[in-house]
Amino acid sequence: MRAVGATGAVGAVGATRALRDALGQFATGVAVITATTGRGDRLGVTVNSFTSVSLDPPLVLWCLSRRAPSAPAFAEAGRFAVNVLAAGQEHLSRRFATPLPDKFSGVETRLTSAGVPVLAGTLAHFACRTVTTYDGGDHLIFIGEVEHFHGAPGGEPLVFHSGAYRAVSVPERDRDVPERDGCRETAGDRKPGTAWKAAPATMAGAAMAG
Repeated sequence: MRAVGATGAVGAVGATRALRDALGQFATGVAVITATTGRGDRLGVTVNSFTSVSLDPPLVLWCLSRRAPSAPAFAEAGRFAVNVLAAGQEHLSRRFATPLPDKFSGVETRLTSAGVPVLAGTLAHFACRTVTTYDGGDHLIFIGEVEHFHGAPGGEPLVFHSGAYRAVSVPERDRDVPERDGCRETAGDRKPGTAWKAAPATMAGAAMAG
């Protein structure tokens, strides 16, 4: 594997930054992972590494830098919640990506039945039990089983691409995509109509300081 735009293989001087830039071409959503420690302290960190793993059983995955101050606490918490941010919630992404004495100050939340805080106004949240963690190089890989979830279909997501936040604006005529032959029509079946708007970036990598 060679880093796009670099003069040498991965590991060469300057190649790490080029590899990171190349990986940044993959657009992702933005989520805030929250948890509560055994002492009742609340944890929160911004990630763009969230993904689904399995529907049966319902498993999800996210990654956290080993250098994040909250990494040991997340590993010990036993449960976490994934809060999928909506367009316009860049302030939450920035807040939970910044080391602060209390990241939850002034942030509207509610507790799950397991006592994990979830953020208000998000597109979706998934309350999970940590099944296992794996060694992922300079990151920890968390696998969680979804115990409860809530989604708000039709909302606009907060997207991160190429070092910047993006807002996806879909024309009204494209909001109700027709079904054809038992499957939904994709963007590739229609005329282009999705606009991307970049916002100042403060988040990069799979997870920020926790």
